[in-house]
Amino acid sequence: IKMLIQMLKKILNIFQCDEKDNSVVEKNKVIDSVPVRVDRDVTSEEWSYLNGYDSNPIVVRFSWKSYETIDTFVFLLGKENKIVKKSDLIFYNSEIRRDFEGVKTFDIEQYRNKNNWREKTFPCSDNGAIWIETGRYDEYGDDNDCEVVHVDFREVDNSIETILFAHVVYSSPCDPKASFGKDTNFCIYVSEKDSATRLVNVRCENLENKNILLSCALKRKRNGWR
Repeated sequence: IKMLIQMLKKILNIFQCDEKDNSVVEKNKVIDSVPVRVDRDVTSEEWSYLNGYDSNPIVVRFSWKSYETIDTFVFLLGKENKIVKKSDLIFYNSEIRRDFEGVKTFDIEQYRNKNNWREKTFPCSDNGAIWIETGRYDEYGDDNDCEVVHVDFREVDNSIETILFAHVVYSSPCDPKASFGKDTNFCIYVSEKDSATRLVNVRCENLENKNILLSCALKRKRNGWR
């Protein structure tokens, strides 16, 4: 709990100080404001796919190769980049969950216990419009670990202005200095749901000795999301 609280403070402080870039993948930053390079510039044609995008659901795929456990967090921010309610933080142990069909509340007759419920469901937003599909392998890479965030813009609550993605390396008492490592090969792919075509493809570098990454954000604009 203490680590989670510290992480939240660091993430929100960095995010509030970096609002110059209106693109989907912002100038990637990690804790201590160390810049993260991408393997190439994202073209204007790629950005145009998501400039004012608000139609079909999209999939944001995070892929990495690491011996460490990496968890994805999704922050749903309202005005002034603030979380309004507890459920606006989506993470592996969230109490609001869904399966591939929709939101599933805990039912003792169906799931027997909460551990089984969590294993059979995925963390999500209040109405299930945004959810993290865990336990995936990246079909685009070489057996990389992968977590996928599904976003249905049509169902996102109107109070949400920004969807911020963060990633944390789990540190245990046995390995308190766990980090992404120099060969993580952390990549971000954005595509439409049920489509293999990548709208955006970015690779992050310089993650050695870092344990928290702000990878990208989706921002609501007048004509849609960017």
